[in-house]
Amino acid sequence: MKTPMYARFAICTFMLGLAGCSTGRQVAVMTPETSATIARVGPYAVSAVDLAQAVTAIFGAEAKPALLDSADLRVALDALIGARVLVLEAERSGLDKDPGIVARLDSVRAVKLREAIYEHVVYADLPAASPQDVASLYAEWGSGEQVRAGHILLRSAEEAGQVLQLLAEGADFTGLARERSQHTESSTQGGDMGYLRRSQYPEAIANAIWAMPVGHYTRAPVRSFMGWHVVRVLDRRRLTVADQQIALEAEFARRQRQQAAARFVESLRQSYAVIYYPETAEAVASLSDTLSGQRQLFTWRDGSLDLAGFLQRVQVPDPVSEDTARMHRLAEGLVFDELAAREAAVQGLEAMPEVRRVIQAKRFQWLGEAMFAAATTPEPGTDELLAFFAEHQEGFRAHTVVTVREILVDSPVLADSLYQQAMAGQSMEELARRHTVRSDLRKTDGFWPDVRPGDPRSGRIYEAALRHGPGLHPPLRVNGGYSVFEVLDVHPGKSLTFAEAEPSVRRSLDDFRMESLMGRLRQEFSGQISIDHGGLRRPVEDRQ
Repeated sequence: MKTPMYARFAICTFMLGLAGCSTGRQVAVMTPETSATIARVGPYAVSAVDLAQAVTAIFGAEAKPALLDSADLRVALDALIGARVLVLEAERSGLDKDPGIVARLDSVRAVKLREAIYEHVVYADLPAASPQDVASLYAEWGSGEQVRAGHILLRSAEEAGQVLQLLAEGADFTGLARERSQHTESSTQGGDMGYLRRSQYPEAIANAIWAMPVGHYTRAPVRSFMGWHVVRVLDRRRLTVADQQIALEAEFARRQRQQAAARFVESLRQSYAVIYYPETAEAVASLSDTLSGQRQLFTWRDGSLDLAGFLQRVQVPDPVSEDTARMHRLAEGLVFDELAAREAAVQGLEAMPEVRRVIQAKRFQWLGEAMFAAATTPEPGTDELLAFFAEHQEGFRAHTVVTVREILVDSPVLADSLYQQAMAGQSMEELARRHTVRSDLRKTDGFWPDVRPGDPRSGRIYEAALRHGPGLHPPLRVNGGYSVFEVLDVHPGKSLTFAEAEPSVRRSLDDFRMESLMGRLRQEFSGQISIDHGGLRRPVEDRQ
């Protein structure tokens, strides 16, 4: 089957695992229907969830298996099979033993195990906030009392005094805040910090303003850890428990998780016999001793963190300083992250589907990338690129020119109504003139002569037009609202010179190399590929 040109690069990208992998925070809900195996490649299953992710990666965020025809579903399935035969070949070539890949997978495994033990063990069954808990926290928060203040942050007491003098002469506080305040987050708002509880202000500011009448400002500079302030009270309010209910419950939950995490860390400290060696941090800070990378910062049962390991792993700039407490905190974080992952493995959490799925997705990605890089090395030279360009020159053109008539509206209900009116024969020109929110297209009755790819305004319209061709298109969610459009014309762009097309020539050559590699591997591993054609047809049948 010939792969559509518009999808080829997306498919090759997907096969290398750079799109469609379940590595983000969202995890698909597994049901008997979505977890059903629709294909198998060696030991690796392809599920309906995998197919849905491939469809989204290749055909766009709105695409669903039930909305595609059999040919497009097969394109997505072939991409999944291609990704897996790349893995089989990588394993056959020994790339799965590559130390770099093994180390990266170990790192991913540790992160997912740590997340799993906190989410499913440490934070499991924490109590919800009772009415008494909410009332206690409400009182701690000042029983709803809040002050809205504006401030002007200055570098010195002298500068603050100059601002106070200008205010005494009648200058506008808001204008001075915009012009002079060193606090960029509030200066653009005229110094307005919003409504805050007393405990949310620096203590010096809270003490200065809490009893101050609305409209007044501090008559002397107020010093905090940030610098020198001139502060004005803009308003006061008192919120009820009901007003703060959501925030109070969220704060209670945050504290519960914090306390649970502290208990968990302490249990790890005891069970793994963790010992801290402050003399190492002190030696680093003072430079009074000959330092060795092998000096221990922490030890624990069956493990340790030495100075060299700390410096290699810590993920902050300038970790070595005179601040031994900071060094202790950073090193301790590394230690207990590692022990949390180890404890998760001991408790068998690596068998959890959400953990296995992410690790496998990353394994597929990195083995696929390594295999393709190995199979396509060295990089093509200019002569090879020129020869490829000459052979396929007709395919290297400026973007396909797509002409549409479009109506953009804010409401999906209105978009559906306009689509139905257009289907019934209502003039798209008249509908666009009356309803579109694009002011430039209202002047042309919605006529858009060159919808371009990659443009935030038009990219999704362009992709949909290439897929579906001329005719009226159902409402499409786009940046800015909901688009109803009629594709009036689609024709090739102008031919490009080699200099203009070189980046595209390189990508296309990579795509064709990938297709060639996939063809060879599918043939070699054909005996290990099985497809449930009935399962593949089911989404299409569900649509009908």
